[in-house]
Amino acid sequence: MPPKFEVIKKDRRLEIFKIIKEYLNKTFASFNTNFGFNSTYNAVDFARILTIRLEWNQSDKPDSELSRRFESTNEILREFFKTGGRELPPLKHSVELYKMALKSLNELVKRSIAQKHVVLMSRFFLLSLSDQCSMLGLLSSRHFLFLFFHSVLRAYVSTNPTSRGTKPFILIFPLLGEHSGWYLISGLMPLVEIMADTSGKV
Repeated sequence: MPPKFEVIKKDRRLEIFKIIKEYLNKTFASFNTNFGFNSTYNAVDFARILTIRLEWNQSDKPDSELSRRFESTNEILREFFKTGGRELPPLKHSVELYKMALKSLNELVKRSIAQKHVVLMSRFFLLSLSDQCSMLGLLSSRHFLFLFFHSVLRAYVSTNPTSRGTKPFILIFPLLGEHSGWYLISGLMPLVEIMADTSGKV
């Protein structure tokens, strides 16, 4: 697993910034802030925390409400920097909401494995979630979909690495709201290939 950004040495951080600017032609900046005595957050943490406000539509209103969620998210950042990095109530609420979402995703991963929802379909593994799953709304967020998908893949393969790490993994579940009646189908390469691409080792 790659090290957290805040523990990377300064020289290595500068090297990362240089690589990003050279290959993406983009400038890059980060920051760290402390809430209380032992809570440290950086720009990546903020991206995760605010993602839940931006991508997860918790109301029954259509996706056109995305503009409202976008403005709400921007307002949190503006107020945070305007007040010199204070832990504002909306930001604190987003932190707690993110923790709750992670806990719910973890429970869904455990339930998917324990109840044997993953099945072998000849050349790939398939996980199909029913419309009774209470977490479907959360999976409408690409960020949480990515987290869940990779977590359940790793959990499933860990029970039998030899036979389960070499097949692709497919996830299918019904969409909600104005997209009701449609299904989202997504896939991941075999875990051995993902590990080889991201860390150079299995």
